[in-house]
Amino acid sequence: MRMRWLFGRGNVRAPWIVAILVLINALLLRAIDPPELSRLRDLAFDSYQRLKPRTYNPAVPVRIVDIDEEALAEHGQWPWPRTIVARLVDKLTEQGAAVIAFDVVFAEPDRSSLSRMVRDLVAYTDPETVRKLAAAVQDNDQVLADAMAHSRVVLGFGFDFKGSQTPPKRHHGMAFAGDNPLQFLPVQQGTVKAIPILEAAAKGNGSVNTDLETVVIRRVPMLFRLAGTDGVFPTLSIEALRVAQGANSYVIKSSGANLEESFGIKSGIVAVKTGDLQVRTDARGRMILYDTGHRSERYVSPYPASRSMPSLPSRCLRRISSPGRISPTARNSSTSGSSAWCSCCCCRACPPAAWRSSRRSSSASGLSSPGLPSRNMTCCSIRSIHR
Repeated sequence: MRMRWLFGRGNVRAPWIVAILVLINALLLRAIDPPELSRLRDLAFDSYQRLKPRTYNPAVPVRIVDIDEEALAEHGQWPWPRTIVARLVDKLTEQGAAVIAFDVVFAEPDRSSLSRMVRDLVAYTDPETVRKLAAAVQDNDQVLADAMAHSRVVLGFGFDFKGSQTPPKRHHGMAFAGDNPLQFLPVQQGTVKAIPILEAAAKGNGSVNTDLETVVIRRVPMLFRLAGTDGVFPTLSIEALRVAQGANSYVIKSSGANLEESFGIKSGIVAVKTGDLQVRTDARGRMILYDTGHRSERYVSPYPASRSMPSLPSRCLRRISSPGRISPTARNSSTSGSSAWCSCCCCRACPPAAWRSSRRSSSASGLSSPGLPSRNMTCCSIRSIHR
């Protein structure tokens, strides 16, 4: 009898009260966000990827120069002398590549350079002869730096807590709208970066790290912070986008910015913009990936580097997609995968600690973004396989 006011016949209160209770419980569950709920979301995300993968668009002018078995058979094991890498850069530049993104970390000088090898002759001949021999040949790193100086090259670097505290060179500025985005970005402790002569010749520097919360890569950070350093450090993909457009800075839009609702709460980053391209992100500045799966059409073999490479597409690029293809990289000997960007590519990922020993692991990528200004451009990335 006491509950007739709620459940009595003809009572209209019950549906409203039940609906309000369900809503309150749902909001409470979302605020707590237990791990089980996160796993359920990931399961749903993966299911959607399988049910409706991204449609591959062959017109997107992006290619991955893959250091494949045929190239290794021609030029020997990786890493190659950097004179060969310099010839690759020259060929791609001649073909009209708008940007060349290296996901190789050139962390040490080229040990195959003749100018370095002749120094080992000190034990067998007089120092003056060794000095003359070293001065007579050009250093391999200088050859690559010269090739990069005449092109648009973005180098890769890695974050590693055992790495140096010296930050990579930054070629960009930063502005933000809304809340300060630095409070939302992941903080890294150390870096493994290219040698200074190559870093100075490049037009950009991008991190090859990715999100390491799970084994499967579903989100890729666009920006990072480095402990003890002000400002942000971009990932390889968005840095290549910046260089390809000739842009000078990143604009980060966060909660509290114009036209963004935050309800007085610092809810995080909303989007990252460089040039005419804006990439929507989650609160931590990560882009959600959308995959087509592996497509052989994206790949170009560099074999043989001394002859003409296969023709790269040259089209007006109006819509492009940011990938997040980042894979196992070994200091100076292995790589991290994808091109500057792609309609979608097969992702590769592994923790920084595994850089020196890992071979291959895979995941997903790609998200459609607003278009660039109409211009002829072809984008290339050079990646290797660890043999």
